[in-house]
Amino acid sequence: MAPTPQPRKVLPHYDVAAAVTVREDGRILVAQRRQGDMLGGLWEFPGGKREAGETLEEALHRELQEEMDITVAVGAPLTTVYHAYAHFRITLVAFWCRLVQGAPRCIECDAFRWVTADELDALPMAVTDRQIARTIL
Repeated sequence: MAPTPQPRKVLPHYDVAAAVTVREDGRILVAQRRQGDMLGGLWEFPGGKREAGETLEEALHRELQEEMDITVAVGAPLTTVYHAYAHFRITLVAFWCRLVQGAPRCIECDAFRWVTADELDALPMAVTDRQIARTIL
């Protein structure tokens, strides 16, 4: 007798926003994930999960304030990336942003840099951030 197939586990889904923050000189803000975090040590476009009742733009404002103590003006969406990890799925929307207040500092990251579009190519990034970088290039 064949084993009874088990129902597939439904993976949680998260909406995530990322900021592609561009300075007047054209350099782009990237942050290095903390070593102990998921995908630790990789470079990313700062942002995070949308919380209940928030728009993606509001989530970006909150996340950049919490992670880097900066305020950004959120502009047009750049790209949307869909990705499945082992235990959850995400829909990630990257937005063009510009710094309006504060100087970035790492509160919830190991380092940050202002890089040229060409320098993005050399940074180790997760699949989702690499897709955003390719869109920029």
